[in-house]
Amino acid sequence: MNIRQITEFDWPALLELEGQAYSESLVEGEAVLHSKFNLSRQTCLALENESKLIGYVLALAYPHLHFPVLGMAEQRSYQSTNLHLHDLVIDSTHRGGGLAKNLFQQLKHSAAELGYVQISLVAVNGLSLFWQGLGFVESDKFLDTTAYGEHAQYMSLLLNNIKEVN
Repeated sequence: MNIRQITEFDWPALLELEGQAYSESLVEGEAVLHSKFNLSRQTCLALENESKLIGYVLALAYPHLHFPVLGMAEQRSYQSTNLHLHDLVIDSTHRGGGLAKNLFQQLKHSAAELGYVQISLVAVNGLSLFWQGLGFVESDKFLDTTAYGEHAQYMSLLLNNIKEVN
């Protein structure tokens, strides 16, 4: 297994993985995902096995307690110490073996090296327990996450116990 930055050559396989992982209402497609990738290429990672893409993570700087509008291309970058994990997908035939955790740990390491102090996400498909197991906590603020599906939950994880996030 190899974790590396996403390249332009990964997009056909990445889009296939997105379609496999999410219901039709959550699939955003190439233009939208590519807009996120273009804003933060160094925090967008590919997981490959024998030269085949089997997972990916897309993350970008985003203000704390805010998240991308589902299905809308990003038009601007943000100066923020919060890194928003927008997608983390593992091929269905490779799930359950700790690969998602490994990919996240690499993202977490990269985020800390780049000076981020927090990682946020919107947990979908009932995966908030998975994210809690990695140290994420649910926000106590009301945030309208309904576009991300029933029971979607905004969550965050402080890195290095730093408390000031913008």
